[in-house]
Amino acid sequence: AITRAAVQAAKILAGWGLAATVQVIASVAPAPKNDLVNTLQRFRRAFTLEAHYVTGGIGSLVAEVIAENNLPVQLTRFGFETILNQTVGSAASVYAAHGLSAEKIAERIQKVMTNHA
Repeated sequence: AITRAAVQAAKILAGWGLAATVQVIASVAPAPKNDLVNTLQRFRRAFTLEAHYVTGGIGSLVAEVIAENNLPVQLTRFGFETILNQTVGSAASVYAAHGLSAEKIAERIQKVMTNHA
């Protein structure tokens, strides 16, 4: 479901004139470090999205790859930032409640790109 939100956000961004590439990372162990380097070296900004907390997951892996390879990439991580104990509902409703719907992701990316152009 979160991959679907990423793809939809990329389509929304394209409609706003911002091209986006979506790369799916299925596992952090073994980490696809070479694939990440090959993708990241093509961009100045990267955004990660995951259906988990922002610390210790895909975003952290991407940050490590950027740092260890001295890549000139600014990273913004999207994911859960608070404990989900009080959050119930479908995956879509939980994502929306935490700003992880396709629309909110696209809006947040557009804001970052506009503020850091």
